[in-house]
Order: sequence, then structure tokens, then C-alpha cells
Amino acid sequence: MKRIVLIALLACAATAARADEFPNRKAGLWEISRTTTGRPAAKAIQMCIDAATDARMRQAGMDTPAATCSRSTQVRSGMTVTSDSECTMGASKVISHMTMVFDGDVAFHMELKTHYDPPIAAGRAETVVVQDGKWVGACPADMQPGDMILPNGMKINLLTTLNRPR
Repeated sequence: MKRIVLIALLACAATAARADEFPNRKAGLWEISRTTTGRPAAKAIQMCIDAATDARMRQAGMDTPAATCSRSTQVRSGMTVTSDSECTMGASKVISHMTMVFDGDVAFHMELKTHYDPPIAAGRAETVVVQDGKWVGACPADMQPGDMILPNGMKINLLTTLNRPR
């Protein structure tokens, strides 16, 4: 379960763009909300990041598509990153288009549109994920860089999860 949540977050946050194409986010506590078509709005997560954690998450986001995608392009124009990819997930071809707009180093808005051919679980042929992140201040004393508090209150450390052998 933890790995599924992590992969979904990384895909949304780092969809296959090179690390140098994303502006750096301000170190500290981030609140990230997400909506997905056909699902109720998820409660926001909280994530404590620093420069090393942000870089590691971007790298993990690049590693996954590299292994499963036949096409991946990224373009940065100012504070906007656009990514298009064609990947394979099981028996489905997955075609994605992502636009991520940064407001300096303190906020971002991301839209990820994905088409599945053939449709995946429950006949779903398309999804749209909208994610908004904002810096809310310093990390609390009980959180270290890499810690993420999920909507159910469970705390995991992304760096521990990412560094675990598969």
C-alpha cells in the first residue's frame, strides 16, 4: 500500500521531466491537495522537504518512466513545465500530458491528463489529476525531510521507501 501511494505521488509530482527542468521548492512543510476524476477529493497530505529530498523525488520520478516509456518529452518555459509521454502499464498503452505551473518556490499547480488503451480497472479510459501544493512554513519538530503524513494520519518517510530494495 505504501509503495502504491508513493508511486502515485511521484508520478504526479515529477512526471518524467529532467531534474533541471523543475524549479526548486522551498525547504520546509508543504501541503499538497489532489483531486482525481471519478473519485472524491482526497484530504491533503503534508510533506517535509529539503533540497536533497526534492532532488531525490525528482530522480525517482524520472527513473520509473525511463523503464516503461517509449516516448517522453519535457519542455520548461519560465515557471511552467510541460511533459508528454507514452508508456506501458500492464497491457495498456498510457498516454499522458502534464502541465505544472510554479509560483516561485512556494506553490505549484499541476494538471495530469492520462488516456489508457485499452481501459484499465473498472473500464477507466481517462483520468485527470489536479494537484496543488503550497509551502506552509518550517517543518514541525516531529518531522524530518522526507516525512510525509498521509490523509489517514499515517507517517512514512519517502527517502526510506525510495531507498528500499525492490
